[in-house]
Amino acid sequence: MLIEYILGVKGEDVVTVAPDTPLQVAAELMRANVIGIIVVCSYSGRVVGVLSERDCVRGIANHIDRLEEMTVEELMTPDPITCDPSTDPIEVMVTMKQKGFRHMPVVKETKLVGLISITDLNKFILAEADISEDWRNRLQRAVVV
Repeated sequence: MLIEYILGVKGEDVVTVAPDTPLQVAAELMRANVIGIIVVCSYSGRVVGVLSERDCVRGIANHIDRLEEMTVEELMTPDPITCDPSTDPIEVMVTMKQKGFRHMPVVKETKLVGLISITDLNKFILAEADISEDWRNRLQRAVVV
């Protein structure tokens, strides 16, 4: 199983914004789409950052006086680690754990083709595991996301 398989089942839809998007617009997109992260792409389509709920909370705490004028670029995490569709999901999971993040953009050549989360990985890895249903249910409840 590769990341491309997971994206094929999950879907490849990703909410994206440009770096100069007003922060308020990005926050509204997150709320409206019930998501915790937005991928930031240049006008040429290259992934240049990610904006997470945590980034927004830090922005509120550090820049409350100028939130209305801020852009995504000011708060985004620049140059995020990405993976290729042909990457092994276990490798992606290990990287996420080591680096301390829960979402990874999937890029083929220079084009964004999807977004993978630790929840997606846990779901598909557990589904592939050859274990009893009882153990699978116990493991799914034990996974902390």
